[in-house]
Amino acid sequence: MFTHMKNQLLFFLFICLFIKGYSQKILPDKILVEHINSGLNKMYNFEFDAAEQYFNKIEKKYPNHPAYFILMSMNLYWEMFYHDNYKEKSSQFIELLNKASAANALLKQKDKTNLETVFFEMIIEAYIALYYAERDETANCVKHVKRAYQMLKIAMKHKDEITDFYFPIGLYNYYVVQYPETKPFYKPFMIFFIPGNKLQGLKDLDYDHLHGVFTRTEAAYYLSNIYLKYENDHLAAQPYVEKLNKNFPKNSFFTVRLIEVMLNKAQYVQCYKYIQELKNTEKPFFTAVAHAFEGIIYEKHHKNYKAAIEYYNQSIADHTKTRNPEKDYLSFAYAGLGRCYHALGDFSKAEQCYKICRSFAEYTSVIQECDRYLKKNR
Repeated sequence: MFTHMKNQLLFFLFICLFIKGYSQKILPDKILVEHINSGLNKMYNFEFDAAEQYFNKIEKKYPNHPAYFILMSMNLYWEMFYHDNYKEKSSQFIELLNKASAANALLKQKDKTNLETVFFEMIIEAYIALYYAERDETANCVKHVKRAYQMLKIAMKHKDEITDFYFPIGLYNYYVVQYPETKPFYKPFMIFFIPGNKLQGLKDLDYDHLHGVFTRTEAAYYLSNIYLKYENDHLAAQPYVEKLNKNFPKNSFFTVRLIEVMLNKAQYVQCYKYIQELKNTEKPFFTAVAHAFEGIIYEKHHKNYKAAIEYYNQSIADHTKTRNPEKDYLSFAYAGLGRCYHALGDFSKAEQCYKICRSFAEYTSVIQECDRYLKKNR
């Protein structure tokens, strides 16, 4: 599990995390570019072995190229995230990243002005920072986040040369403003960073979603996350969510977002099919999310508060079994308990649940709900 401090440090990691940009300037072989796209599509659809077969074609054509090692590390990261086995696979993960870094250094020696190396270094440094964050090695994490940030500043000057640069720049423009809004404690530290603009960030991400070469899927995923989590606008999230699920029906993270949109539209009955898909994974994180969603259905659709409480408590229990750092759906469970206990007249328990929820909630709607209740019941 991430500690509270690691979550703060990873804010800057998220600026660059999951970058998938390999423009035609970097790998001019059109057939190979198609292989990369096919591999990424398999990866997003959780067909990890099939993705690896496509990525292996890069190594055969371009031996010791950083793109191969980066793609393999990305594929492994999604696989670890899905299977919840980061601890078991982390040594393999960092080995791939170290090989990518060494290969990129050789490219940099040949041409220090090559934007290709900037692109790769952003990705490598971001993932290495993530590795050290997982291991509670804060100093090493910060060191690599700073390096990624330096590459980002260079990318900002060249976003019109490589379309996929719009993705990390859009993330930065949005999150450098949003993060201190969610975590006000960090607002004073923002003076050390280039100012951002949330609206411009959303425009950059949408531009990349429409025109990006390899980052359009990530752009769509982050846009759906931003609109649901921070903007509280499920209608704006809907087209991105539906597109992701249509293209990658096996990706459980995309399924989670689809269910969120449906719940916000009160499409409770239609949700059950997708909730069952989450349960069928038999992964603790997804079963935890599924139980939280079932709690919402029993609370808001069936008005069966006691049954809803059982589902919310099961979700909380399931969250203790996963190493996934995501706590958003845990906040859903605690907020749901607060509402149910209030409806049943147990105001003391309701307040207690809202206080727990408020201590870690990051969803704008959940934070606002907690604040309204706790302020009203002071």
